[in-house]
Amino acid sequence: MISAVSHEMRTPLTAMLGFLEYLMDNPVEHDQLISSLETVHKETVRLGVLIDNFLDLQTMKERVSLRDVGPVSIQPLLTEV
Repeated sequence: MISAVSHEMRTPLTAMLGFLEYLMDNPVEHDQLISSLETVHKETVRLGVLIDNFLDLQTMKERVSLRDVGPVSIQPLLTEV
């Protein structure tokens, strides 16, 4: 799971770094600058959503743990079946 999450996080991060490095190393016209910054912003938001989803998943996992499981009587179920 960590591998999948890492891959999903790396995708927007790679796009962000690529656009920023390009902007730092090359003169660009204003329209291209705005377009590139919009892409960086979009990918930043995407990365934030991925991180939030991962943290939400961790929180849900903590709520449902084996410590909450205990013995269960199956006799009522067997009787019903």
